[in-house]
Amino acid sequence: MDSIDRTASQHERRAATWLVTGVAVSLATGLTLGFGFDIHDTPAPLLAWVGSWGAAWHLYHGARLKGQRAWLYGGLAVLGPVPALMVHMWLRRT
Repeated sequence: MDSIDRTASQHERRAATWLVTGVAVSLATGLTLGFGFDIHDTPAPLLAWVGSWGAAWHLYHGARLKGQRAWLYGGLAVLGPVPALMVHMWLRRT
């Protein structure tokens, strides 16, 4: 495995970390505010979406290192956690 593949793999792992962290933080925030403080209009979906931005950045760089369409993959991943997860799976297959 050469250094470019290793670096692309590191970007993919960091993207997965961003996704998991963003979803976990938004879930914990939503549950805490919803049940603990009886606030039902929480910013939890916004936190998950913002968390996918870091994943999109890493997926963009991982795609660029692999010679894929970086703007397409990064642009799709910015849309939210689910598209970012799909982009992550597409990049893992290539």
